[in-house]
Amino acid sequence: MRLLFSTKDLKCAGHSLEGFPLLLNRQMELVRPAFDFLYEARTERGLATSTINTYAWALYDFFSWLEDRGLDWKKYWVSLSPRTSIVTAYRIWQNQLRVHRGSPSESTVAQYVKSVQRFYAWALRNSLLNTEAISRTTMPSGKRIAAGVETRTYRTRGLPKPLSLKQIETIISACTDEQTKLIMLLALSTGLRRSELVSLPRSLITDPVSDKIEALQRVPVDLVPRRSRCGTYLLMRTKGHRRRRIFVPARIMRLLYVYVTTGEGSIRGKIHKKRFGTDSELAFLSSHGCPLADSHINWLCKKIGKLSGIDIHPHQLRHTFATHELRQESLRRSTPDALIWLRDRLGHSYLSTTSIYLSLLMETEEAALTEYQSLLVNAAEGST
Repeated sequence: MRLLFSTKDLKCAGHSLEGFPLLLNRQMELVRPAFDFLYEARTERGLATSTINTYAWALYDFFSWLEDRGLDWKKYWVSLSPRTSIVTAYRIWQNQLRVHRGSPSESTVAQYVKSVQRFYAWALRNSLLNTEAISRTTMPSGKRIAAGVETRTYRTRGLPKPLSLKQIETIISACTDEQTKLIMLLALSTGLRRSELVSLPRSLITDPVSDKIEALQRVPVDLVPRRSRCGTYLLMRTKGHRRRRIFVPARIMRLLYVYVTTGEGSIRGKIHKKRFGTDSELAFLSSHGCPLADSHINWLCKKIGKLSGIDIHPHQLRHTFATHELRQESLRRSTPDALIWLRDRLGHSYLSTTSIYLSLLMETEEAALTEYQSLLVNAAEGST
């Protein structure tokens, strides 16, 4: 078999094995460039484990595809007439699979191709490719491989579309249990990512009534990544392990507090303790008392989508929050300051990433923007 990287190499490099899945291909030899690319991204650039895993699976698929066809990754051009690069040929193959099999999804194809492009850009910067074989005239930037056909045909993903008020009402009504409803409300009111939802610590949930916080106010919550007491998993897995502050509506926080102390969350916590012998530090657990996987949020969205007839995905909940949060803050401060505020709530590294929501803001109805928070607060009490 062929290894993208091996545990032996990681140990020799003196780095933790966490975040480096063992990916195998067909022959037992190390794909050294792929290993070096992933290792540098994790140790020197400090990219999140989830991002490294995405790169790893994309490269695993890419190198397997190369091996099946007897292609050399260093020979960038598959055809000169018409000029077709190896990345383009890979993208065409992925799209053919999508058409004939129905998978992978269009977003997965785009993600894989983007990951492979970044690998080639890294290889070029590190002089692993014959620069004479790749014409500089076809590459506008050394940071990105965008040669030949890619420049003209590579699909750019459209702007995320926020959910309408009617859709939000339908989705909340379709939640079949207390935990699912709370996860949906929390995602829509704070913009938490799926990894952040499943790793939310119970210690962050407080009783707003004891602090005499009014129902329409929001409770500040500081997200600080840390290890659990047993040391086997991470609590509050934010992207890039960055700290940030979010604000949870007081009524939703009250529901969360009741859930983990006397509600279904308390029952699941008891199951966890009986099964593992320790109290769980997580707010959300499965019905068997086990921690939730990130993919559980995807499963919830698919389940609710079938019940409500609305196609939703986890990140769409985050986009919906971001659009409405930007609107509310734009009423209180200047647009640049509102963008900075939203950037800090979402945990973005760059303001340019947050600025995409300005376009969404112009496409959203005024009534939807002003009624958003009150809709979520009413939904928390079951009065939608």
